[in-house]
Amino acid sequence: MKQIVNVKKGLFAAALLLTMLNLGCSKKNISAVGADGRYKLTVGRLGASSLISPMVLIATENKYFDKYNVDIDLKLMDSATSSEALSMGKMDAIYQELNQQMASADQGAKITIFAGNRSGGVYVIARKEDAEELYDIANWKGKTIGLIGPTTNIDYITDFVLRNDYGIDTDTEIKTFKLNDMVSLQQALKRGQVDITFADPLYCETLDEQGLTILYPLSHVQKDYVCCRQMAWTTAFEAKPDAYKNYLKAQILAYRDYYTDRNSAIKLLLAASGQDEDYVVNYIYDRSKNADKYFNPDPNYNGVLAQFKSMIRLGYTPGARELHEFFNISVYASALKEILQEYPGDPYFTGLKDLFLQNNNQYPDFEKTYKNYF
Repeated sequence: MKQIVNVKKGLFAAALLLTMLNLGCSKKNISAVGADGRYKLTVGRLGASSLISPMVLIATENKYFDKYNVDIDLKLMDSATSSEALSMGKMDAIYQELNQQMASADQGAKITIFAGNRSGGVYVIARKEDAEELYDIANWKGKTIGLIGPTTNIDYITDFVLRNDYGIDTDTEIKTFKLNDMVSLQQALKRGQVDITFADPLYCETLDEQGLTILYPLSHVQKDYVCCRQMAWTTAFEAKPDAYKNYLKAQILAYRDYYTDRNSAIKLLLAASGQDEDYVVNYIYDRSKNADKYFNPDPNYNGVLAQFKSMIRLGYTPGARELHEFFNISVYASALKEILQEYPGDPYFTGLKDLFLQNNNQYPDFEKTYKNYF
């Protein structure tokens, strides 16, 4: 996409620096099990309430990690150092935004993407007088799109969808305008500097008085688009896959509880986020109010692949490796298969099976491996 403000090179440079740092190695013990015979995993989480994983919270509260013989040491970490901490073995796993880690893994960092966490959570917005025209994505041709710099997954989602689904040449038929935050982008939209932009639900409460309106969630542009993923330190992931499999089995059980025991889920989110109940319900839990944000453990290789291709095309990462070289779906598939055997016919788990078959079928040899797997 042609950029009016070009600030895209920071991600590439940061990833390259991380890869250089990765030449050093951690001395952390990566034994498959501890002296007590239990699996041990150190898991990093960010402080931002929007990045809380309900599946990890519920699995801890309901003792599902205990059920599957896994001890979790959950550590708060800073987003600025999370990639380094993971790729150098200071953490066994993290769940957070995808882009920085994917760029680092592409350039050799010891990071493996292995499961999902969050999808959705952003609205597409426009001026009220343009809403009818721009509701049809084909009419975005020739428009200016407002984006947050230097880069977010929204860049890649829109670039991929417009080019592949609507035949729009995003290099010549779309302009982008980048600013540092959503408030500034809304002002740019109001002034007519951009035609379309994107907003977290938190920033949509005053749209009407500004003459702006929501078109739809970004999931209308790309269904089940990926945001935060679960990523592992590759050395540990390869050394103790059963630990990660059982870690995911606990989260799969928690996924069901998240949707069947609303009150308990909200109570846990209140305690973990430090927010009030209105915030938790409206901006984390309720998909009708939070821009279709929801949580599930499916890896969604297809969605990540679309973003990875756009990252390469736009110059954010070199494409030095194939995505499947640092993306694993087999451990999640094994965890889901065992849960299906343990809870035959459960609609939440059969739903995850259907989602897996739908969202990961572009993985190499998928048909051969998974056609009759479950």
